[in-house]
Amino acid sequence: MITVYSGNCNALTEIASNDYGQSLLLNNLMAGQTYRIQLTGYFATVEGGTCMLVSTPPTAPIYDVCTNAQNVTVGGECVAANNIGAQFTGATADLQVPLSAEGYSSQTSGRSTFIRPQEGSTCSMSETTTYYEVLPISVSQTGTYNITSQYSPNYDGYLQLFAGSFDPNNPCATYVNGDDDFGTIEFSQLIVTLQAGQMYYIVTSSYNSYESGEYTTTITGVGNVTRYLLGTNIHGMKTNCELLPTAPIWFSFVAPASGMIKVNSGADFVHTVSLYEGICGDLQEMDCAFNPSACDEPVVFGGLTPNKTYFVQIASARSAFGYTEGNVCLNIKDAGVEPVKAKIKLLLQGAYTTNGQMRTTLRENNLLPADQPYNTAPWNYNGRECLNNLPDNMVDWVLVELRSAANPAAIVERKAALLLNNGSVVSANADGVWFDNAIANQNYHIVVRHRNHIALMSNNAITLPNVSAFNFAGNPSSIMGGSVQVANMGNGYYALKAGDLNGNGVITVHDFNYYVTQSSALNVQPRRLHPRQSSVCSRF
Repeated sequence: MITVYSGNCNALTEIASNDYGQSLLLNNLMAGQTYRIQLTGYFATVEGGTCMLVSTPPTAPIYDVCTNAQNVTVGGECVAANNIGAQFTGATADLQVPLSAEGYSSQTSGRSTFIRPQEGSTCSMSETTTYYEVLPISVSQTGTYNITSQYSPNYDGYLQLFAGSFDPNNPCATYVNGDDDFGTIEFSQLIVTLQAGQMYYIVTSSYNSYESGEYTTTITGVGNVTRYLLGTNIHGMKTNCELLPTAPIWFSFVAPASGMIKVNSGADFVHTVSLYEGICGDLQEMDCAFNPSACDEPVVFGGLTPNKTYFVQIASARSAFGYTEGNVCLNIKDAGVEPVKAKIKLLLQGAYTTNGQMRTTLRENNLLPADQPYNTAPWNYNGRECLNNLPDNMVDWVLVELRSAANPAAIVERKAALLLNNGSVVSANADGVWFDNAIANQNYHIVVRHRNHIALMSNNAITLPNVSAFNFAGNPSSIMGGSVQVANMGNGYYALKAGDLNGNGVITVHDFNYYVTQSSALNVQPRRLHPRQSSVCSRF
């Protein structure tokens, strides 16, 4: 347990503590003042060594507050961020938001209590102590407004209006009007004149002592209604997936028509992903996931309202090593849209053995990366494909592109995929490559790339999804450029030509020099190269 005190040893004042984890973030410390740190075991019999470090925390990212949430486009590229230095608590804020046509819904359960006024347009105090909640508003235009509250069944709610301020200890000072029942105990209504620019406070309580329940307040009139959130927390939110989350960062998105999304956080630290509805300062958690792996299937969230804005919080969770922070790349897809699958086969000259098979030397020697390797030049692909477990029959990673049928130079979508020893190109746990942005039953040119082979493109646009795999290892006439683009491996098999180590579409002495430079470094994956072979071809 970490506890920090100010003052002298004979008169200490505790200013912060943490009994969960190995770190404590302190804000608003006074320069030049001495503080004392006490370390204790949480359980009486626990003892051990420690190594104390006091340092200045990194600057928090601007998106560690909800109001600066980064927008994520559903179906678009992942949005990169990090939560290093993000703060779970901080200064509160006063926010102004439009009051929606659906009104404001909440509950008085668990709120503060006050002695309410009597019903009517003249204030007189009752002897009833009850729970209450306050809704501050203003209007854009002076005129008549209808304020209506509907209550949950059997909840005898009470609607009151105050102008300028509201003091629960002296409510009559600013009281305007109040209504208990409007035809039934489950409704209240006030028709009043409101002044533009004036702050009003709508107070909802019950008519009876210590009664509480749910309610919805709507306001209609000649102008627009603005809702105020005063002294609002816009930093971290608690989540059902972690007792004490820390270092939160925020994202927002607009729900697709299906009302379902697939989320991949792409995080490299132990974390939680939490989904919220509402507005900053008044969010309600809908669902959450604890530490979803970036390499597993995405987390599916449903029950969303189409075209409504939602918020996602990614926060550090506690592991056996305490809390860690790091990088994320949040990707959100429409879970109601089935991806389009492309079945593809190809062979690599450098890995080819015989009879349409390739060796798996890189896999056998644990030289294949778990993350897709095409995130550097010249490919610059930022996809988050990765594997928790590499298949035993995996040859290497390849990069697959779908190109427009009308304009083969236009890339529709790219995916990193697994090349298996029989030539199949697949996404993890699939028999083809999944494309989220392709449209079923439309035609696309297919391009395949490898880190040290010449890339190939289909000669014609292929209708996807395809039942039979498009075979780059078969008839060369189906490949743009024909047989000159491929290596003839005999017995009717053709392969991508080995030797394009710098990925520029041409095999020259520069590729050999690149090989020599890389082979002199440590932990470099083996490359197969034919120094005497040269080829010049169109660059895709």
